[in-house]
Amino acid sequence: MKKKEICKQHKSLREKFKNRCQNLRRDDEIAQQKGDKISYKSLSAQQLANYFSSEIESIYDASKISRLENAKAEVNILDLYLYHKHYKVSYNYLMGDTENKREQYNGVWEKYGLSDKTLDILNNLAKTNKYEKEICVLNEVFESGLVQPLLSALYDYLHNDYENRLPAGYKPTNGELVEVELIAKAGKLNLGSDIFPLEKLNSLNKQILYDKLEQLKQVLNDKQNPENKRTQKKISKKILDNMYKNKT
Repeated sequence: MKKKEICKQHKSLREKFKNRCQNLRRDDEIAQQKGDKISYKSLSAQQLANYFSSEIESIYDASKISRLENAKAEVNILDLYLYHKHYKVSYNYLMGDTENKREQYNGVWEKYGLSDKTLDILNNLAKTNKYEKEICVLNEVFESGLVQPLLSALYDYLHNDYENRLPAGYKPTNGELVEVELIAKAGKLNLGSDIFPLEKLNSLNKQILYDKLEQLKQVLNDKQNPENKRTQKKISKKILDNMYKNKT
């Protein structure tokens, strides 16, 4: 009897689960947490099968892992449960619906582009009172209206990205003199071209980043000044009221 061909959606789900299985097994964090000394990057299929076997107190076939990782096996409820339980990842992640592994972060990557590690850091900052200043800075940066140009300048500085200044795909080497077309990013204003060594380009990015930080500082100062004035007025009024009460 001819085997029934699986539908397109079924194939797609198998493919997604296959990719998740491969990526999770390549991740060495689980092995490190369990204290095992492993000399290679990923757990072997047999080692993972042993972990699964201990979880269900029964034999889990190592060849099933290989078949899952090649989209050759049918994914059943037990497979989903074991990967979810062992790697502490959400079912939505296993089915390819989100890039966030943790249940509590489900869909945040798709909505905001934030990874689990970033969210863990933000979560820890928010939970600890000693990081109030850091949380304050994050809020100020995002609420200032300058987060996009600031992060763009930071990206250029960290990654030596000379977009709009060098020919596409061209990466200069240290000491090499290059002709650079200077374009102000915000207004796309062409400032002409000049000859620069790579080090000077790095300095240029550093200066742009510094200018953005100064701009942010000015925005925050302008925002705080009216608030400070209102606070001062309230304090002055309270002092005057108390003086008046004491006189009467």
